[in-house]
Amino acid sequence: MIFYSDKFYYDGIYSQDCNICLVSEGDSVLNEYGISHNDKEDEGEITLSFCYVDHVDQPMIWEDEVLESTLEWLITDEYKEFISEDNDTISYFLKGVRYTKRFTFDMRGLIDVTFKMLSPHGYRKSVQVIPSGSNSFNIVNPSNISKPYKPIIEIKNISNSNIIITNTTTNKTPFTINNVNGKDIFIDNKIGTVTDSEGNNLILNTNRKWIELEKGNNLIAVEGNCEVTFKSYFPVMV
Repeated sequence: MIFYSDKFYYDGIYSQDCNICLVSEGDSVLNEYGISHNDKEDEGEITLSFCYVDHVDQPMIWEDEVLESTLEWLITDEYKEFISEDNDTISYFLKGVRYTKRFTFDMRGLIDVTFKMLSPHGYRKSVQVIPSGSNSFNIVNPSNISKPYKPIIEIKNISNSNIIITNTTTNKTPFTINNVNGKDIFIDNKIGTVTDSEGNNLILNTNRKWIELEKGNNLIAVEGNCEVTFKSYFPVMV
């Protein structure tokens, strides 16, 4: 596994701000690039190597404080977003689970961290806000995976008691929610939850006909005066 860039973001923290760089040790003409695809989800692992460097990328001594803070950052209980500057439009979700240290006698060298992968895919983030009064709009699912994607939908600035959302491209039954009280609504179509901004469960106010986005163009229609936001992490094989 190799990334060409030594700079990355992990859990929203930029590596260069921590004087940490990603190290690749490939030495042949052709190297394995990126994160390998494996159809068996929850079984994938990758190992990345990290070095502590100065402003001209020369290795520095891993002082105890630096080592401890770096491991606290990279070894996590939950999956965190990883973005390489090779392609900053693609996110991976990784969880650091174990590490080894390869140091010289003066405490310079590499930390090898093994990460579990949330899934075998990269993800392309998309946030599309549809202002109140827009009756229909197009959402593009750029995934190169044929399986439909179920987005998170946020509904705000509600002035109707009933809202209907339809993907007219799929011709499936519209999603409806009734008796809304003006509070913001959060719909997770994948997990199948509907809550308001106070945490109240609104699942019984809906018909549970979850919205799916097919690969390519999806024409979405909204009935009800409100602002709708679609939040997606579209899976892609890269």
